[in-house]
Amino acid sequence: MTLGNLADFDVLQLLLLLAQGKRTGVLRVQRPGALFQCWLEGGQVRRVSLRRLRGAPGESDLEGAEALVGLLREPSGHFQFDEGVRSAHRPLDVPLDVVAYAALRELPAPELPFTGPARVTDPARLAAFPWSLSEWEVLDRIRAQVPLGDLAADPGAAALAARLARLGLLRERRLRTARLLVAVTHEVAGAVLVDAMIVERWKGDLGRLPEHVGVRDEGGKSYRFPVRGHPEVGALILIPPDVLTKTRLQAGESVLVKPA
Repeated sequence: MTLGNLADFDVLQLLLLLAQGKRTGVLRVQRPGALFQCWLEGGQVRRVSLRRLRGAPGESDLEGAEALVGLLREPSGHFQFDEGVRSAHRPLDVPLDVVAYAALRELPAPELPFTGPARVTDPARLAAFPWSLSEWEVLDRIRAQVPLGDLAADPGAAALAARLARLGLLRERRLRTARLLVAVTHEVAGAVLVDAMIVERWKGDLGRLPEHVGVRDEGGKSYRFPVRGHPEVGALILIPPDVLTKTRLQAGESVLVKPA
């Protein structure tokens, strides 16, 4: 038996931890006027219920995702997990992610936790959802490293990303920043050159070749340029005159460079 208070735990993360550990048993949350119960078998959800206690005000008993919605709206109370306990009535046999996502859709969408590119933490978990075609299109954009901030113009896409982050399925992809010295090149026009080895490392971070880089000078001014990899550039960023003259950058200046 595991005991605790939801004042010290995120109930959704607690359920996810039990499911990912492939636990079998029932999580009970006792709070004034109601009892929440979630039965798991090998990590799969078999039943979820929220039962109003006798004499308590409120709506009728809830089952399935609606029961989890009721708990998430008021995540308070004492909990215990009883190992090995099974429900005689087992209407469900689905991953917790599916039930949790259905519940999150009935609640106000969380705030996006970050605005940059994201990485999927568990592709197998993500593939288990019954996504619609439009949702798959949003997921394709996320996997293509479209910054989450760019999804904000589409409330549905932003809400999907925020809910996946709430489930721990999206994490911020941290991109390596290079400190380079500005130098002039006449080999190209309209794009900057960065050492091919650095570009390959960024490819590993992004899952694709970067098409643009962000450059920040010592004064905090930022620029965005098309980028190409070039062998043996080393610790330089080579900028052609047609690009350089549109900035206040100077040859020999130290700048911070990362994919944009």
